[in-house]
Amino acid sequence: MKKVSRLHNCIKKKLLGRSGASLSEVLVTVLIMSIAMAAITAGITAAVRVYHQVRTKADAQTLMSTTITALSQDLQSATQAPSGEVNMFYTVNRECAVSFVNGADANKGIQIKLYSEDSQNGGVLKENGSFAAVPNPDNTKLYTKISSLTFTPDDASKTTSFGYFTYTITVHTTDTYAKSSEDDPIETQDVTVRSMLPVKVKALS
Repeated sequence: MKKVSRLHNCIKKKLLGRSGASLSEVLVTVLIMSIAMAAITAGITAAVRVYHQVRTKADAQTLMSTTITALSQDLQSATQAPSGEVNMFYTVNRECAVSFVNGADANKGIQIKLYSEDSQNGGVLKENGSFAAVPNPDNTKLYTKISSLTFTPDDASKTTSFGYFTYTITVHTTDTYAKSSEDDPIETQDVTVRSMLPVKVKALS
């Protein structure tokens, strides 16, 4: 009881006294406040990073699903196997030859290129415009890449056969909070698409 009374008197003197706090007391207070602020800042930074990662993961899964749907429409109606450096093939869905390429810079994401016959050059196919496989009107930091597009016929002995297309889709982000490196994919999926029409295994000129 006496200890409590002495402590009470000590605090009372400090509050009523005019001498103020000593330099050591001020330094200790500043140190404690600094440690507390550092802990709070670290906690907020970690929370923001986790929030970005969770939200980006969910958005990446949505973008992956939308992209697969968009590309599958062309592949299901393809009548020509992918060939050449840009994996060009003919699709009834667009009534022309197309290819899926990875965009860069401002056009990041998978681009669908269209090709038409050049009647003045012996019917050789030439590029006739391109557009994003999945539009990005909100300018989000997510984008997709495609790789390893191939066609496997059911009957390899025939020049025309049903079969299946395979390719790999990866989703990337430029959001530094969500990923330390934009080269590392957030989502990766190997896709198989069954052809709905007989496919010619022959290179396009």
